[in-house]
Amino acid sequence: IYLHALLNKISAAGLSGRCYVYIHDPCILNFIQKGLSLSSDQLIRYIEKNYPRKAAGISAGKTVGRLHADLAQRGILGLRYLREFGIRRFLVNSRAAERLVEVDLEGTGCRIGRLFHPVFLPEGVELPKHAPADRIGGPELVVGTFGVPTSAKRVKEIIEAARILHSDQHKVRLIIAGYGVNKYIDRNPDFLRGLDVVYHDAPTDAELINYMASVDVAVQLRSHNLGESSGVVAQLLMLSRPVIVSAIGSFAEFGDAVIQTRPNASSADIAAAILEAVRIPPRPEAISAYVNAHSPENFRRALMRQVEEMAAD
Repeated sequence: IYLHALLNKISAAGLSGRCYVYIHDPCILNFIQKGLSLSSDQLIRYIEKNYPRKAAGISAGKTVGRLHADLAQRGILGLRYLREFGIRRFLVNSRAAERLVEVDLEGTGCRIGRLFHPVFLPEGVELPKHAPADRIGGPELVVGTFGVPTSAKRVKEIIEAARILHSDQHKVRLIIAGYGVNKYIDRNPDFLRGLDVVYHDAPTDAELINYMASVDVAVQLRSHNLGESSGVVAQLLMLSRPVIVSAIGSFAEFGDAVIQTRPNASSADIAAAILEAVRIPPRPEAISAYVNAHSPENFRRALMRQVEEMAAD
């Protein structure tokens, strides 16, 4: 909410021409609706005004999540809201995000520069000294999924994959850590029954890193491409953990530093991919090359280069 007030201050002070918007997640429909306290009907009217060609036939009478998904499928991400404040310079983290932002801002005269999500651990958090191999008498296999658990991240399918492994006599522990975990478990109380599960809602930075470092395999999936970046995958690579991702959007751009699976992979496919990731993880050289190429130092250089190029325009 405070960012809406900040945007008004930037505009009122005549600073819009010096402002660069750095986008982690191109879809800002939730940001608009919650920040402006709009009902779904009001959001639709706003979209119809700003995206007249794309907005034909949009109807209310559905959940907020379903409405946002329908809009995103039409290429409506809400970024034109920021253009109303006179901002015309945008920075994104991937080719996937760049394409989506170009579609949303088509015809608005905006500039889009491409960077990348830097790879680093949170300030004050060091690389954990222990490794998964240090476990004695514990589970055979520890699988983790991190971040806000949602259907779009295919958390249910990941849990079902853990159940398949358990049924196949693998001694599996599943770790689910991130914001909103308790709400997800409360809404789906039967999902975890009979499994060895550790879940933690809103862990601290240090707690989250320790959970990440303890897994044999991390699974970070997406069902749709909305161009969002993943700080979780970046941190897992910093910890040299094998990561399974959906080959979609910005996740496909991790290349051979991760293991890629189909966005619609079944739970059985995910279970098989987990076992394969243990047997043949990504090459350490591939992970190191990605981490080194996407360091904060390289990010700073890329950022300053983009700023200089855009400032000259």
